[in-house]
Amino acid sequence: MVQGADSDVAAFTFVTGDPKYDELPWVEKMILHTCHRSVVCRLDAADVPNLAQSVTDYQDEPFGGLPTLAYARLFERARAEGTIVLLDGFGMDEQWAGYDYYANKRLDGSMTLSLPGIPGSVVRPDCLIPEFRSQAEVCLPPRPFPDSLRNLSCGTPCLQRSLGR
Repeated sequence: MVQGADSDVAAFTFVTGDPKYDELPWVEKMILHTCHRSVVCRLDAADVPNLAQSVTDYQDEPFGGLPTLAYARLFERARAEGTIVLLDGFGMDEQWAGYDYYANKRLDGSMTLSLPGIPGSVVRPDCLIPEFRSQAEVCLPPRPFPDSLRNLSCGTPCLQRSLGR
């Protein structure tokens, strides 16, 4: 495979200007080894209303948030540059323990999950009607690794319908 300036391969990524969310430092470290061209697509707050309307019109349904808008912008840029096939790592962050701002350790040592802009935990067991909730049991995932970080990729405690076993 050809690498560097003679290659057609490029690394596309989006940025928002907030270092808590931008993955550019990791992208830059990765492409140092390949010398592929970097294409950075910026999503500015001023672009969000019109882009949100456009994405909603195309999808004809609600979408997951700012990353969807940023990907729309990135896909437009890729197409404009003649790139029609993109390979992404969508979901890999979540598979490999997610972002550190999702998990918050409480003073008692337990963990809670949160999302930016949503106060408190994103786990809302009280939204279940009591009859449904009474059929659930705590399901603890396996812990094959000696450290809690790698065990996060094995799953989190979940609720599972009791099958009477």
